[in-house]
Amino acid sequence: MLQQKTQGNLSIHEKLLLENSLTDLRFRFVQISEQLGEKPEKAG
Repeated sequence: MLQQKTQGNLSIHEKLLLENSLTDLRFRFVQISEQLGEKPEKAG
């Protein structure tokens, strides 16, 4: 949602920072879900 709301309003540096942060969060979510033995929901 944050990515959609800020689309077209960020500098290249801000856009890359946001994309990298979201990728990292998704990766950590999957890791923790696997540790807990749960199947992660697909984020869109």
